[in-house]
Amino acid sequence: MPCEVKNDDGAVAELIYRLADKSLELEQSRYDSLMGQSSRLLTAFSILSVAEITAGVALLGQVGNKFPDILVLLTLMMICMMAGFAATVVSQFRKPYQSLPSPEEIRKHIDNNSQADTNENAARQYAASLNKVYETMRSRNDFILAANRVATGSLLAALACAAVLLVSCLVVVL
Repeated sequence: MPCEVKNDDGAVAELIYRLADKSLELEQSRYDSLMGQSSRLLTAFSILSVAEITAGVALLGQVGNKFPDILVLLTLMMICMMAGFAATVVSQFRKPYQSLPSPEEIRKHIDNNSQADTNENAARQYAASLNKVYETMRSRNDFILAANRVATGSLLAALACAAVLLVSCLVVVL
């Protein structure tokens, strides 16, 4: 539904410019946040892997003969961590996205195709030119979000395995 501001071409144009810029700004902020989350997940997987290997070797030596399922739990935990680690690494790939054309290409396009006879039409063209950039940024961010969700689920599954392992070992020892 078009904006209903009568006889104020400048107000509509200003609104379009602000909303278009804000959309790109928010997607860039979302990207930065998702990449930070991905980095923290990688750190968590690294720390948990070292802890599992260190504790796993000790546990196998202490309760391995009394608790034969310990190897199954350790393996399941490692599989969960490897799956999450892989998803996190995939989310770190720099997926290409559409960028704006060069200033010269923009000038040529405007000279040849411009319908910017009013401030409002110029703003609409501006928003339309940013749309492809926005769509590819959003697609990239959605991909990273999906990978981070898989990684987070894998991390939670690995932690659940660790909790079951800890409780089971305590029961065997006590």
